[in-house]
Amino acid sequence: MDIRERYEKFCQEHDVPLFIKPLWLDISCGPDKWGVALAEKKGRITGVLPYFLKRRGFISMPPLTPYMGPFIPFPDDMKYVKRLSHEHAVMEELINKLPHFRYFNQRFHHGIKNWLPFYWNNFKQTTRYTYRLEDVSDPVEVFEGFKNNVKRNLKKADSGLTVRSMKDDELPHFYKIIKQNNRAHYSFEYLQNMIKTCRENHCGETYAAFDETDRLYAAIFMVWDNRSAYYLLGARNPGFETHQAMSLNIWTAIQEMSGKTKAFDFEGSMIEPVERYFRTYGAKQYRYMHVHKINNTFLKLAMCVAGALNIKYQ
Repeated sequence: MDIRERYEKFCQEHDVPLFIKPLWLDISCGPDKWGVALAEKKGRITGVLPYFLKRRGFISMPPLTPYMGPFIPFPDDMKYVKRLSHEHAVMEELINKLPHFRYFNQRFHHGIKNWLPFYWNNFKQTTRYTYRLEDVSDPVEVFEGFKNNVKRNLKKADSGLTVRSMKDDELPHFYKIIKQNNRAHYSFEYLQNMIKTCRENHCGETYAAFDETDRLYAAIFMVWDNRSAYYLLGARNPGFETHQAMSLNIWTAIQEMSGKTKAFDFEGSMIEPVERYFRTYGAKQYRYMHVHKINNTFLKLAMCVAGALNIKYQ
């Protein structure tokens, strides 16, 4: 068995997050653009660290992928002190198993609390935030946690709009309004393939608000695994911002996710108005880590210049 086959078998045996599953890596990175570091003990895989090779020497985040990072399965009866030492050893091995790189850039899943082995290996870390509803099994209870203005907006939106899944021939319009919101750093074909594949594998769907004449007001793209749903992408149609269609889409998605998974992750934002908007749904704030490292002197200089010019690089 090669590394990929062993990794696929590992994912079948463990409940790994969606964004590091082979299915997701194939559609987000491309089948030939991702790899995985494996930590092992006595022939058993003890930890994994998938990665996207954006280009030679550059490990980065693929489009529309909020989290990656290591995954380490722990025995339920492992004591805390033993867990830490085990985690340190596995992470150290995973770091050593990475291919040679000039640049490393990953956002770790919020469940990863410990990055010390990366720090000891001269990686840097930036704290970022997401907002989550930890239990959406009872939508009525979730609704009660919304701020009053969200409840009012939903009543206003519900009177004239209908939310449904987008048809295949409507997806170009979704992509168009994403571009109008200045968020499309990928092709339409990329988005179309992602939505199609997630639908076929029962782990993703679009929710879009239309009026009685089938005019699109706003749309979102949700994905999910056994642990959580993720608000991956959303866009409003310019000119229809005051109709609260986005709130109606999110509320519909929360109700739908109540029968598919446990939690609802708004997939974070460091943009102040977006962060404030997510908080209105009664979601709890969680920290997650953006871990990065530059192994090239000239690249360090270029990144410093980019930072001075406020140019973001991924």
